[in-house]
Amino acid sequence: MSFLDQLKSKKNSLLSVETKVTTESGLVFKEIKLADGFKRQCLSERTYGYIVDSNPDLNAGHVFEFLYFGSQDIACDPNILHALQITDVLSIGVTVPKYNNCMYKFIEAYDVPSFNMNNIFNDCFLYIENIRLTGRRIFIHCNAGISRSPTIVIAYVMKHLKINFEHAFKLVKETRSTIKPNAGFLSQLKAYDECLNNKLYL
Repeated sequence: MSFLDQLKSKKNSLLSVETKVTTESGLVFKEIKLADGFKRQCLSERTYGYIVDSNPDLNAGHVFEFLYFGSQDIACDPNILHALQITDVLSIGVTVPKYNNCMYKFIEAYDVPSFNMNNIFNDCFLYIENIRLTGRRIFIHCNAGISRSPTIVIAYVMKHLKINFEHAFKLVKETRSTIKPNAGFLSQLKAYDECLNNKLYL
């Protein structure tokens, strides 16, 4: 028997395999691998086209006495805000319910590498400084507390403490280990570091 015939024989002896496939749009298919090829059958169910994490993220990074940051889960929980003695909530790109005991500020921002965070730094910093100087406490959040809000906090730490990007990033990450600003934001933070250094030495 030739090698090609052996391959065909092996292929014909393979067992059929069923795989459940979910597309980006949430359509669910049953894909059946047969000896003579694939067969796809659309199922009636529909779901999310991504993994849903239903566990709330209640870990707040505590950078300064007056400054906390994290996910929107904390911003949506009045009991946690009260326990942390939060007086002001800065929402970066995500709106949350407003509670009577807090003041709120919303600033638009998208978690995409091309979004220019430098355009909102000053607005954020003025608000944060007002909180610090008046003895209040702020909670800064985005959606997951991983990219947008940490970017704001890192930039503020660089400016406020006059330290470089690496030092500021390490300081903030020590308070919330899950932070991971997207590649574009990291580049912008490094550029902001250079900008701050140039101003110091002018």
